Amino acid sequence: MSIPKKLLNHLQLRKLKYELLPHKTVFTAFDLAQTLKLKSKEVTKTLVVKLNGKEPVILLLGADKNLDKKKLLNMVNAWIENKKSSPAAILLKEKIRGKARTFEFAKEKWMREKVLGRPGATPPFGSILKMPLFIDVSVMAMKKLILSSGDYETSLVVSLNDYIVLEKPIVGRFGIARK
Repeated sequence: MSIPKKLLNHLQLRKLKYELLPHKTVFTAFDLAQTLKLKSKEVTKTLVVKLNGKEPVILLLGADKNLDKKKLLNMVNAWIENKKSSPAAILLKEKIRGKARTFEFAKEKWMREKVLGRPGATPPFGSILKMPLFIDVSVMAMKKLILSSGDYETSLVVSLNDYIVLEKPIVGRFGIARK
């Protein structure tokens, strides 16, 4: 088990209750759901994208969803254009110089250097990675979250409410049904 120590220390320091969930090696959230004999809507997946090719953000959605590009850009722009924007939204707007017009998935080389854990197993903790965290509304229906831990053989199980309090994600609709 090679969960990043920085992540475990962060969770313990913030007093987030969590369980470690060992399982066979998996590389996708969909495979994790099958391995655990769960419905894919009961497991989350983490994506890292770069807005306008520059600024990384973390996305958390159900394993049963695909990313809807148009909805994501609309949601991000609505968040950064809101008159009651948080300092994080204002900073993101400055960094991308206005609106989010495009995004690309973060490259594996960049992921190895800049995020915790192994590529494809990124833990969805923007508070550690200093990145905005966006969560799809479909995840809000789960009471317990099964999250990537940074390792292909272990996942984290946390309460949705505790996770929301710790991470303060931006909630919106950017997932579409997986085909």
